[in-house]
Amino acid sequence: MEFQVEDKRGILERLADGSLVLTSEKEYQDLMSLFPDKGELFRAYGDFLSKQEKKNDAFQSYTHAAQFFLGEGKTFQAIVSKILAWSIFKPTHAEGRAFFLGLQSSIKEESPLRYLFTNLAYQELIAIMLRLVRLQFDAGQTIIRTGQTCSDVFFVVSGTLEEKVAQPVNIQKNQSEATTQKLFDNDIFGDIFPIHKKTTSLSDIKALTSVEVVKISKSALVETCQKYPRLEKLLIKLYKGPPSREHGRSWPSVRQSTRYDNPVRATVMMALRQGDATPIAFEGVSRDISQSGACIDLGLTYGSMRTETLSDTRSTMEIKLPSGNNISIPGWIAWCKKVKEPGGTSIILGIKFEPLSNEARDFLKVYCFGYEDEQSLMWGLWEDYLA
Repeated sequence: MEFQVEDKRGILERLADGSLVLTSEKEYQDLMSLFPDKGELFRAYGDFLSKQEKKNDAFQSYTHAAQFFLGEGKTFQAIVSKILAWSIFKPTHAEGRAFFLGLQSSIKEESPLRYLFTNLAYQELIAIMLRLVRLQFDAGQTIIRTGQTCSDVFFVVSGTLEEKVAQPVNIQKNQSEATTQKLFDNDIFGDIFPIHKKTTSLSDIKALTSVEVVKISKSALVETCQKYPRLEKLLIKLYKGPPSREHGRSWPSVRQSTRYDNPVRATVMMALRQGDATPIAFEGVSRDISQSGACIDLGLTYGSMRTETLSDTRSTMEIKLPSGNNISIPGWIAWCKKVKEPGGTSIILGIKFEPLSNEARDFLKVYCFGYEDEQSLMWGLWEDYLA
């Protein structure tokens, strides 16, 4: 397995957007030992098992992924995971109802999706799910151009996009300026209203990273709305019409989901030989971290080191923050992998934590799993730390 280590993109995020592909069940299980409740990992594992034609295992993995996504309020990730599971085994009426109720209760914050999904009836949700089509786009790919006929509405499952709208500043001189906005998971785009007339796009939509979306065609939406007229009314209430300088984009935007992969500087202390009195310290950077464990990138410095004996070695990981707040968390090396990089070979450690103390649990909650404002602050600190 080869990772291309990047400063701000964790392993789980790269699994979600398809830029990282694991090649064995053991590699997935290694990561699951550190991240036992991450939907991105179980979704990717389900895709892997499905290609191996292990239908029962793939179904279970997709089902777990949907459950974990619901717990994080990742609506369309949960929906896609359920669609994948149900494509293997048709759900019972009870299973469909249970997912519907779980979906409604999972969206806690006020958002366009909360308005839509808390007002949908069960039959309306299933009607939409049956007509959704999954698509993937590469970074840099333009999905919609201004003036293009709009034939679909898109829901962002994962990845980051850019929407660029030309706003008039002087109509008499035919002058305009472009305003841009980033779109993230759970955002909606596609200028489809009025739904019974031909419409054209009022913006350019471009993928900034690898992106997964689900779409429903305008023709399928017309048929669905004819059967369920209330659905069209719900969508019209969300859609604000042509964007303007006062109102921004046509669809209200969902704020970026909280990310769980803030990079923090870490020192890993371990004894390379049993009975060593003085552990050896290795400096690295966390790439993903949970309350179960962490992936630490040691960089190119230790690339020539032998790693065969590192697994199951007891360790202590000291997390260092620029603010001066540090904490040591005991654990052991669950796995170790060498990674080929353009400048040489780096080493990735998978560290499994021992049961956390209350202090360690609170520390990780605040500094690694913070809310959006705290996350933005952490990115600023990270940039200052590298300067």
